[in-house]
Amino acid sequence: MENISEKLENYLIQMNAKFETLEPGLWVVQEGGVQVAVKVEGDIVFFRINLFPLPAGDNAKLLKRLLELNSTSMLLGAYGIENNKVVIIDSLTTENIDYNEFQASIESISLAAVDHYNEFKSYLA
Repeated sequence: MENISEKLENYLIQMNAKFETLEPGLWVVQEGGVQVAVKVEGDIVFFRINLFPLPAGDNAKLLKRLLELNSTSMLLGAYGIENNKVVIIDSLTTENIDYNEFQASIESISLAAVDHYNEFKSYLA
């Protein structure tokens, strides 16, 4: 019986994804022009895209927009702030994870990063 790391790596292979294994249970996946980190920790699979450093100064408009995007256009995952970086995150439990939801998490957050890229550039100028 395969362990969860083997199962997820097989999903990446099935997706024909370009990926690098950094250590058992940790991959960097190239999807849609962005890098998605996929990490297994205990019974959770975490997906993360680091987008850009949080700009210095007043970020009220940016933070408001991130919350709006979370509620209007994020099918899976959410925008967040971690260590002064804007990120997109998602998570799944390993208990009943299947190929379709694994693939959907990677593709959904990657698509969001690409779709919103031009808008975010205006906050970085």
